[in-house]
Amino acid sequence: MKPDQMDPPQLPVKCKLTLLYAFSFVTAALLAVASLAGLLYPKSIYPDQDLLQSFNPSDVVHLVIGLPSLLAAIWLSRNG
Repeated sequence: MKPDQMDPPQLPVKCKLTLLYAFSFVTAALLAVASLAGLLYPKSIYPDQDLLQSFNPSDVVHLVIGLPSLLAAIWLSRNG
């Protein structure tokens, strides 16, 4: 069979995604820890006032939008 006559990949993916789920949960945990550390200990994480004003709102956005979005994507992919 020639390379241009190959079948396209089958979608949706039917293989086990356990390792990818584990990496996603580790990513979610690291995101939560890093954002909470930035919110709970701002003076040690962001020593300069400009850094605090720049990155403190992004920590809130990561916790309010990013983390639930990631967890929802994991949940939806597991449920098909």
